Amino acid sequence: MHIFKKIPSIGIIFLIIISCVFSKVITPNDHSKSKVKIVKHNNPYWEDSGNPYWEDSGNPYWVDTHGDSNKTSEPIAVQVANTSSTGSSSTGTIEKEKETKDKNQKSCYYKGRLGTCIDEGECDTTLNDIKSKRCPGLGDNIKCCIPKNRCVDYDGNNNTIIGTCKSKSDCKNGYFNSNRSGVCSGTNICCFNKDPKNEVSTDDILENLKKNLNSDLTSEKKKAMIITAKEMLKYSEVNYNPKFVAGMLGNIQNEGTMGEFEEIPKKKTNLCYRKCINKYFPEYNENYSKKSITNIGIKKARELSEAVYKVKCELDEDCKNKDKREDNTYIAKFGLGIIQWTDYNPGDDIRKDGLLNAYEKFKSKNKNKDKPTKNECIEVESNYLVKEFNTIDSYFKVYDNWLVLEENQTPYEAGRLLCKNYIGNTDEQADLRGNNAKTIYKAMFD
Repeated sequence: MHIFKKIPSIGIIFLIIISCVFSKVITPNDHSKSKVKIVKHNNPYWEDSGNPYWEDSGNPYWVDTHGDSNKTSEPIAVQVANTSSTGSSSTGTIEKEKETKDKNQKSCYYKGRLGTCIDEGECDTTLNDIKSKRCPGLGDNIKCCIPKNRCVDYDGNNNTIIGTCKSKSDCKNGYFNSNRSGVCSGTNICCFNKDPKNEVSTDDILENLKKNLNSDLTSEKKKAMIITAKEMLKYSEVNYNPKFVAGMLGNIQNEGTMGEFEEIPKKKTNLCYRKCINKYFPEYNENYSKKSITNIGIKKARELSEAVYKVKCELDEDCKNKDKREDNTYIAKFGLGIIQWTDYNPGDDIRKDGLLNAYEKFKSKNKNKDKPTKNECIEVESNYLVKEFNTIDSYFKVYDNWLVLEENQTPYEAGRLLCKNYIGNTDEQADLRGNNAKTIYKAMFD
């Protein structure tokens, strides 16, 4: 207050500003034309109830109090006490949000790259990439605007680090994670100003998995999980968070065996596609059920898939999972491999068609070898799983959606979301696989 005694005019101006702002803060129901939001700014919280809205430019916050586009670099805001017409500032919880452009401030992700949901016309494409379908519920014109040189990495405790794509020579005053690659295009690396101390390398994680994975798992299942982890953490073009990788491994743990055909019992099945198999392919149970491609061969696996795909199954009895064609006939199918790829549509190069394409590429590279070994099946299927997940947008969105909300970024939630939206299984299985993921994540770092 001493400064106001020496410079009365400043004190008067300050009091006028305070009285004007507080007249809005403490007047209930006087928000019809203003945007009100509690924003966590470390501690305490700030509220701007002026018009137009506040924006976050990092630190400090700027707000426009002039009703035009002029911006100030100072935090022109009022510290709110313990009560407010919008809610509790002591917790930072948003009780009420009036209107408007805040929806354009939501974060979004695309293949691990962080962006902001804004109007497509406001995203400068010389500096940013625009990605669709990353801002659900915000309108068709709202897209994910991602700076071309922004990247996301993780420190030794798997906390998110926002960095910049640079050459190694340009990162001489910063830090980069030597254990990860592929985050940025070309030979650039993700450069950030936070030193990833106590970094646990990918090789350390893989060694820990070898030692600590559930002893009840078969050696083939363990190897498949470790190779998948290696592909996702070390060689994938995407810089996957180990928590998410644990989610994928938690699903593999409870899925099928590499190269194995789905077990379809002759009786007591309530799934439509299984009933169709039993009705039109009675030999399946004896010749294929629980058998392996290591004995059946790649050629016969393809021939069976083609034959089953062409069947127009008609059923008189009720059943679950009513997959139907346009002519209202049921779809017959069977699972194959480590995550039991089941859906098949020739030429799509995804799901079981993509898996069989991967096997056929293996065959052509190995002197027309039709019956791979178990280890070769593990290599083919683990590589294909990661490739499919990386390249099919509807599957990769599972990772993007997991990244968007901080409360989702747990091994459990990764396992659950992958089970529901990538593998395609029940809520009960989703919970089981989420718990698998928690145990696996612990095994990665013990």
